[in-house]
Amino acid sequence: MTTITSARIVPSNLAAGQYQAEVHATFEGGQEVKVLSYYDDELHFSAAEFVGLTQVQVDELFHQRDVAYLRS
Repeated sequence: MTTITSARIVPSNLAAGQYQAEVHATFEGGQEVKVLSYYDDELHFSAAEFVGLTQVQVDELFHQRDVAYLRS
């Protein structure tokens, strides 16, 4: 599996009807993909957290954060 070499977070924009923040990542080989959407009033991520991860690891990270939020 290829890993993420860089990532950027696009914040939600309620005025434009975009209710979730998005993480766009560039993988080895240069392909940029939206790897995650989340409600940024509930969960918080930094772009640096995604560097070096695979898509499967991104999904696991989201799941861990989401469960922790729901249990809080």
